[in-house]
Amino acid sequence: MLTISFLGTGAGNCIHRSHTSMVLDWGNNRRVMLDTGSGNSALVNGAKLGIFSSDIHQILLSHGHFDHMGGLPHIQGNRTSVIPKANPLKVYATGMTLARVKKLFEATTITHKIDDHGASSSSGERLIEWESVDPGELLNLGESISARCFEVDHIPGTVGWYLECDGLSVVFSGDTRVCQAVSTAAKGVDVLIHEALSTEDSSERTKNRGHSTAAEAGQIAHEAHAKRLVMTHIDTKFHSCTEKLIEEAMGYYEGPIQVADDLTQIVIDT
Repeated sequence: MLTISFLGTGAGNCIHRSHTSMVLDWGNNRRVMLDTGSGNSALVNGAKLGIFSSDIHQILLSHGHFDHMGGLPHIQGNRTSVIPKANPLKVYATGMTLARVKKLFEATTITHKIDDHGASSSSGERLIEWESVDPGELLNLGESISARCFEVDHIPGTVGWYLECDGLSVVFSGDTRVCQAVSTAAKGVDVLIHEALSTEDSSERTKNRGHSTAAEAGQIAHEAHAKRLVMTHIDTKFHSCTEKLIEEAMGYYEGPIQVADDLTQIVIDT
């Protein structure tokens, strides 16, 4: 069984939702966080769902925009204060993204020692380790969880993620314009989590911002024969009228569709 908990579902400019973050939980302490939102939003919303920083040991980042990775120092700091002797928090991302992560930590901490491989306390204890990954590289995250990233069309270094455990698979598109790589990665996947910034009437503006419409999310889900489509990264305009996004995606995809809200939890069984 897989539980997907959405801690943030808003686009960068959204004023009604927290920024993108979610936790995949296959049970038996097998959890992976995808993106961290910004500020302390993932901590706040996670606590509402009973998910705390002490439960997070591995984080996969899609890219280096602040609304997707800006919460990382808060998660690490809270985790260290709760479990001071814990193993280092592990973070996986492309080299371009990790370069931004390093700058973020250098800009926001006065107590950590920062190097190319992570952050340590002033006494030298390793608090966080970041590891550069290449598209297509298979990661073994332990406890039968495997992951690999794939390039998408947003800013340089942006990736989507494919994860699988216990026969249940998930693809997260990350931020991207409509992209064949997502369809390829999501072939037959149990859940496709795809961004849907807008509807087609704003398609040019959405494309210029490096994002996808709900129609394009539906097209990708259809091409991939995904078993379920969950749309996220919602702009302010559609916060209270997500049915328009669902209606547009339904024009291309006949499977189950929903728009995730902050605090949405989805349970997938074999």
